[in-house]
Amino acid sequence: MLIITNVPVHHWALFVGQLYGSMLLGIFLIGYASDYFNQVMERLLPTKDKSAETPTDSAEED
Repeated sequence: MLIITNVPVHHWALFVGQLYGSMLLGIFLIGYASDYFNQVMERLLPTKDKSAETPTDSAEED
């Protein structure tokens, strides 16, 4: 982000290390957070299984 703001970067090694670290951390946080959010939403709003609601063929024959 410093490149966009036209602020001069004095320590390129530190800047590149921070950029790399934040990119990796962002990938893992987005991955784990989206997985956790998906699990929470599955518990709160479970999907209805249509095959469980319809009776089977053998039950209709009896």
